[in-house]
Amino acid sequence: MPALKIFTDLSKEERLTLFQKCQDLLVKHQPDSEWVLRRGGRYNKTFFIDVFIRYKGLVYESDDIVVLFNKQWYVSRDDIIERQRDDLWRPPHKTPNTYSIDFIASSLTKEILQELEPYFNDPGMKYVCFLRGAKLSVFNVEAFKDGMRHRFGL
Repeated sequence: MPALKIFTDLSKEERLTLFQKCQDLLVKHQPDSEWVLRRGGRYNKTFFIDVFIRYKGLVYESDDIVVLFNKQWYVSRDDIIERQRDDLWRPPHKTPNTYSIDFIASSLTKEILQELEPYFNDPGMKYVCFLRGAKLSVFNVEAFKDGMRHRFGL
């Protein structure tokens, strides 16, 4: 079942099914996440559905993980910081140099990282960035990969 797809190729029904799978995985692996829908929570259902309809990046899905990510091109780290939020709604760049990890529903393990590795090996990539809470983090892609390999004993 593992699959990498362009998010805009998914039908509306497939997107909503994916949204539900994300919620199920979050409840299973990260029950305290701010992204779990709750009455009176920080985010409401309308916000999530808007994201799942407007997103134009890539989605990787298997039994125990969903990752929304994109591939963009930036001049520098400062350029990433300035443009990343707007680029959330752009399709992947034709000649990217940056991975943007926009959402993960799972608990990272050695096995999941090994499963994802083939999808994060594009030539010419310089950076990886992701939002954690409201803070954007930007790393050199090779240093990030080395850190993840070390952390999970790969």
